[in-house]
Amino acid sequence: MRLKNLRYHISLILILASISLSFGQNVLGEFFQYSQNGYFVKAQNTLAEIKDQELNEVLRYHLDILKIGPNTRLLDDVSKYTHPESKIICKINNGIIEFAYLGNELKSFQLLRQALEESMALNNRVLACESLKYILEIYERFHFAAEDISYTYFIDTYKQLAYNEVEYNIAQFYDYRITQRFQFKNPEIVIDKYKKLKNSLEKLSSPIYAIRRDNTHFVHHLQYSGNKDSAYFYINRALDSLKAPRGFFEKERLIATQINLAAYLIDANKVKQGLDVLNKLNIPEDGFLNQSLHRFAVYREHLAYKKLGDSLSSFKYMNEFLNEELKLNQTKNIQIISEYETKYQTAQKEKQIIAEKADKERNLNIAIGLAFLLILLTIIGVLLYRNSKRNERIAEQEKAIQIQKTEKALKEKEIETINAMVSGQEKERQRLAGELHDNLGGTLAALKMHVGNIENTIEQGKSPTLSLAKMTTLLSAAYTQVRGIAHEKNSGVMAKNGLLPAIEKLANTISSSQGLQIEVQDFGLEDRLSNDLEITIFRIIQELITNIIKHSNATEATVSLTQHDKELNIMVEDNGVGFKVGKLTSSNGMGLGSIERRVEHLEGTMEVDSSPGKGTNIIIDIPL
Repeated sequence: MRLKNLRYHISLILILASISLSFGQNVLGEFFQYSQNGYFVKAQNTLAEIKDQELNEVLRYHLDILKIGPNTRLLDDVSKYTHPESKIICKINNGIIEFAYLGNELKSFQLLRQALEESMALNNRVLACESLKYILEIYERFHFAAEDISYTYFIDTYKQLAYNEVEYNIAQFYDYRITQRFQFKNPEIVIDKYKKLKNSLEKLSSPIYAIRRDNTHFVHHLQYSGNKDSAYFYINRALDSLKAPRGFFEKERLIATQINLAAYLIDANKVKQGLDVLNKLNIPEDGFLNQSLHRFAVYREHLAYKKLGDSLSSFKYMNEFLNEELKLNQTKNIQIISEYETKYQTAQKEKQIIAEKADKERNLNIAIGLAFLLILLTIIGVLLYRNSKRNERIAEQEKAIQIQKTEKALKEKEIETINAMVSGQEKERQRLAGELHDNLGGTLAALKMHVGNIENTIEQGKSPTLSLAKMTTLLSAAYTQVRGIAHEKNSGVMAKNGLLPAIEKLANTISSSQGLQIEVQDFGLEDRLSNDLEITIFRIIQELITNIIKHSNATEATVSLTQHDKELNIMVEDNGVGFKVGKLTSSNGMGLGSIERRVEHLEGTMEVDSSPGKGTNIIIDIPL
């Protein structure tokens, strides 16, 4: 009972703390949702409700980043802030600048990861969600296939910490978008994810994320479903939403959407219209995100000229694209750049040779070089394939070993449970044997003696009436003893009236004979349980009471039974000497390990709370 009260008070404290935290976070939540959606005036008005000067200052920095765009002038010094929330927001601001303007993905990730950890330590779900947005933004901006799945941790964390439906749907958006980025070589994975999340994505009420969702739908239909009408619908819906872009990121998304429109036109063989859209783009020159947009515009120009059959212009723009790729990402494999540069130079030379009718030997050398490259690539491909197969076999072997270990553990657990049941049965047999020997055995021995007396009395010619009367008394006593043993074996009145009356009778019997007062309490135990379950529960309680009598020196004990919808809670308490709780084994003399295994056999749980001089409290929960 004391344990229940403690749990109640702890729950109440947590609820009150949660209400207090959520009250303080509501204003922050409103500020971030207004600012990210371009409602800058509303976000500015929200700052009037924040009285803390340094928190107000760092939020104004955040608003400036979203309005005018990230730049090095807005980089802030974390050490000048004293409040934890201000430090976190400062790290978020610097993380945005490091990524969106400077292109330092690693530095940005480190800052945002720190902001996330500190937000979670403060239980500030609003700041945690903001940190997660920009962490996932870094993942979302990768534009090549990757086997890395570390982003799934941040997706799952975002879904768990989302403080309203808007935030949860944004987490769903990143889940699909990053899958689309990383798994574009596995279309079945992307299509399956799209089917699962399409309806949820349509619920996005955030304007900026609705625009990004439509661009994502556009890519899906253009690359995976092949439904170009749907692709055209979504790209136009995104453009309609961007007629009056607000803030840096909406302007950035407008350019990205126009590049996607050009991609659609080029794919639909309206190449000149697509080139016209690309030529009209007004992409600022500064900042990592702007440079990324310029890079993709150049790549679309490469595809356009390739479709027009202008290989020289196509290779020119591909070369420019790869040079931009190299500037923006120094870890990119330079071999790819070299390969495309070689193709570009070769194309120019081939054109010159055809025009000037140069000698055929140069063409032969080029052909030999290409053949050698093909052979080399083939060898590399075979080696990669063999390595992949070897890794698959190793993975299958490890999986088989793990399955064997699991099966062995389950078998050991099953054997342990059976041993506990057998041990209980053996103990019951020994107890019955003792009762038969000590009680019934003595009665029958006396009865046998009187039978001999009758024979002697008859031989002496005397009347055996007295011996017969004594035999009758002994037979009645033997009958009573056998009947008592049978009743006890079947849990007394349990077979007739159920578990609760049997326990009450057991408590009354012990209370009247052992100097121990046992109180039985019940809550909600109205319907009877199955006979096997009632007998097992009775035996468990009987053995716990036996432990109290043998070991505790208690004067008072309480047995509480509480039935919930699908669970039975049993609590047995005493005011005895207690003991030091350790691992429950049969060697402690109380058989608690055996009782615990019986409970586990019923798929229940058992907790023991005791210490020397403070009594014992045992709680058992059994599913019904």
